[in-house]
Amino acid sequence: MKTQVCVIGGGPAGLMLSHMLHQNGIDTVVLERQSKDKDYVLSRIRAGVLEHDAAQLLRDYGLGARMDKMGKVKDGTQILWRDKESHLIDVKKWTGKHMVAWGQTYITEDLYAARERDGGAVICEAKNVALHEVDSEAPFVTYQKDGRTERIDARYIAGCDGYHGPSRQAIPQHLRRSYERVYPFGWLGIMVEKPPLENFIYAYHSDGMAMAAQRNPQLSRYYAQAPVSDKIEDWSDDRF
Repeated sequence: MKTQVCVIGGGPAGLMLSHMLHQNGIDTVVLERQSKDKDYVLSRIRAGVLEHDAAQLLRDYGLGARMDKMGKVKDGTQILWRDKESHLIDVKKWTGKHMVAWGQTYITEDLYAARERDGGAVICEAKNVALHEVDSEAPFVTYQKDGRTERIDARYIAGCDGYHGPSRQAIPQHLRRSYERVYPFGWLGIMVEKPPLENFIYAYHSDGMAMAAQRNPQLSRYYAQAPVSDKIEDWSDDRF
């Protein structure tokens, strides 16, 4: 198989890139390691807030209708600092722009629908994806599907598969630059089927930081700072 751009990763980044390239007349093939169905890709819960420019990008490429109908506009973020009075950072007031609470699951659904509507090639359950000759004029990708090894020759390879994907490791060592800061704490996050608070809240306490966010009008997301050594069994409902 041949294409102009082989996109590694069928999440929002890879699908959005493929969609944008298609609208500019550039052919792509997207490879996704997991299945597309509700068991994985379309059920992944990730970030749920879009900055103004990200939301506008979806609109500009014909993907904003459902977001504008069902998403919740957010004008600011509330900050709590120990026992001090809470402070609202009014983004709308100071920038004239707002954020939109719109979950990754919905974005991914709309992107898959758009790629299917446009006849885009998205190959899911592609196992053992490997990038070859990425520093040459003729890079290619191999993967396994249904027990067979397949090959895609491309002019460019776009790695949209995140930290744990194969693209990062395929960058030649002499070209690779890594920057990492390791913090001595982690996050515990939970989803709650109850209406969220009015604003996103970041709270600093002597025990650490907490955050209140939302995914949709009936689904809240909460985070609490936790030691990296903790396990989920260490956190009862009462402790949370």
